[in-house]
Amino acid sequence: MLWLLLAITTADAKPKEIKIPTVPVSVVLPEIDEETEMQEWGFSEGDAFADIKLAMRNADKFANVTFQATDYQPTLEAIKPNVLEELIETDDEDTKITPGVVELIEHPELGEMLVIPLEIHDAFMDQNFLGRKIVLPVQGHSVVMTVVTSKEEPEHLDEVIDGVLGMLKVDKKPIPEADLPYGKVTAEAGYTVELPSGWRALTEEEARRRSNARIAGEGDFSGRLADLFIIDTAHLSEVVFNCLTNADGTLEVIDPARYQRAADNFLTMATVSLKGGRYRFQDGTEERFIDVMTEMPVNPMGENNLKLIDLPTRDAYLWTTDGTLYDDPVTAAVFYTAFDDVSLVCLSMADDDETARLGSFEKSMRSLVVTDGALYPMHYSLKAKYIRWWPTSNPFLQLYWLPIPVFLLGSWLIFKD
Repeated sequence: MLWLLLAITTADAKPKEIKIPTVPVSVVLPEIDEETEMQEWGFSEGDAFADIKLAMRNADKFANVTFQATDYQPTLEAIKPNVLEELIETDDEDTKITPGVVELIEHPELGEMLVIPLEIHDAFMDQNFLGRKIVLPVQGHSVVMTVVTSKEEPEHLDEVIDGVLGMLKVDKKPIPEADLPYGKVTAEAGYTVELPSGWRALTEEEARRRSNARIAGEGDFSGRLADLFIIDTAHLSEVVFNCLTNADGTLEVIDPARYQRAADNFLTMATVSLKGGRYRFQDGTEERFIDVMTEMPVNPMGENNLKLIDLPTRDAYLWTTDGTLYDDPVTAAVFYTAFDDVSLVCLSMADDDETARLGSFEKSMRSLVVTDGALYPMHYSLKAKYIRWWPTSNPFLQLYWLPIPVFLLGSWLIFKD
């Protein structure tokens, strides 16, 4: 088992305060006389990108403690119904973990936390353990602490946990729930969206850890943060959609019934945005290739469901498609619009049992408003402007046929004279 295989080392001289990597929390070890006493807690610090940030062991108390972290601040009431599924592993044949009732408690010093009692049976060693998982929110993160002891006495486990909690030092308390970005969210890139209940945007600090990309170019939006991440507060770590702005060139959004080529250009870009790869962008005589990398590559395989959305001051595309993510079936959605020299692409994905999420995503996209949108229209070529303006797509009823009867009438009048 993980807590029995951790390499814990002990030395005579240890720092009194151990920083848990990547989160604003430290463990302050009990003071000792280093000349006459040995520190009872040994520890091993994990890499900043490791799953376990810090592991501690107290041999005298038969106790192992590990600290993990999530990358955004949780809402404890919201995650409570799902926390067992997300934190308790049940696929290990040699280890049976039986969780107890999840409790939301108030610690006098650390504030609110979720507590999950654990009964553990190691079939390989034929031994029982008692444990507890604790989820502690801090600013921009949550700390997940796991305590396991081989002494099957609840009072002993309580004593160990009280001691460990008493050693924790939180440098940044969680942001009050009322100050988190719910509801109408304004992106630095220059647009707003309305979020459904239970969804929120990542704070600037949380978002910067995922991406610090900025809009390139020389336009009014150059230098602004390019990404917006939206999460579902019912989960410890789940982005429900993200939006990316860039100045690599803009597409023309036209009703596919009027001009299929514009829709095909978007579908090419959207496919690459989902699965990763490269697409070619041509603007007049200028041609360049755009490389796209994605952490969750979706391979579109279903029928194309393309919608034209009428936003204030501009149009947008919304494409929904079935596909696979590492051979697992999913449904994905891609939204696109543009303002000035900036393209805006928003992506969402859902498992088969979560497709209602895409309905909420579409509702949010339909609420999108570009700040000062009238000052930043979508760019169209002369041909595109004509296609959007002329009331019919019938090739025999186009404006360019008008000179022919005028010419014929003129010719007839000339030859008649």
